[in-house]
Amino acid sequence: AIWKSLVLPAGGTVLCWLLLTTLWLPVFDYARSYGPLVRRVVSIMDQPSCVEVFGMTRAQIAAFRFHGKLKLQPAGGFTECPWLIADADAADALRAALDLGHWTEFGRFRRPGDNNEDVLVFRRAGSPG
Repeated sequence: AIWKSLVLPAGGTVLCWLLLTTLWLPVFDYARSYGPLVRRVVSIMDQPSCVEVFGMTRAQIAAFRFHGKLKLQPAGGFTECPWLIADADAADALRAALDLGHWTEFGRFRRPGDNNEDVLVFRRAGSPG
């Protein structure tokens, strides 16, 4: 009966951990995932043919491609995409790299679980959507 002092507490700990992770997983997923951010940004766009991006990380680009099903192009190229998404931390570099006279700022969107990660959404001036 020496094994009972080890197995019973370990089994209880594992069971509590399993219940905790199962019940709280949606909350953690919402707070840590890019999904809610991408859904909010994509909801304002009407199925764009392409979207230009500037200063975004690989994780952000992958999230917009996966969750938003968007065709992303680097900003400043020869494409005429109706929308531009930029990382808020790269706003100064964006002003230096692009002529923002052709763009209208549409909004600033924040990831729910991170107060330091914002994206700026711009719409090309005169574009239908």
